[in-house]
Amino acid sequence: MGDSLLSKLGELTFTAEEQDAVVVTPDAVAIPAEDFACSLVDKHMCIWVHIHNIPLSLMTAALACALGASVDKVIMTDTRLEDGNMGEFMRVRVSFDTSKPLRRFVVLSRPDAKASLCPLQYEHLPLFCHGCGLIGHSVLACPTTPKVEGQKFQYGAWLRAHLPKRSASQPRG
Repeated sequence: MGDSLLSKLGELTFTAEEQDAVVVTPDAVAIPAEDFACSLVDKHMCIWVHIHNIPLSLMTAALACALGASVDKVIMTDTRLEDGNMGEFMRVRVSFDTSKPLRRFVVLSRPDAKASLCPLQYEHLPLFCHGCGLIGHSVLACPTTPKVEGQKFQYGAWLRAHLPKRSASQPRG
């Protein structure tokens, strides 16, 4: 999953906001995660975000908060272990401003390594425009995306997180 997401990012044009790297310092990783209250005012919605391509040694709640803050206001992080490790991605719940385009990735910068792209995917992502990245309308109804046959869009279905099927005996949440 992660490699195909990274290859997809190579075809994109980055926004100014997406070019800002989240710099990992020893202080940033040591900061404890805070509990945040979810505010559903204005044009905000709460959504779980998957952050891919994070080295296992950096998968901490503090880094999840730092990376999640680049998307929007962090509500909580999910640091549950799956089969003895955190899995292929970190999971962060954010209060997302729907008047802004979806964030497609975060740049992770470390002093001891080359900067890396960390693709984002969203759980239960509602209708969104593959042209402008805004939630609430499709590309056909987009007031800003030109309608050109064969056009390649900067956003797409790859932003939707694939969730495993639950059996009837597994609890939700």
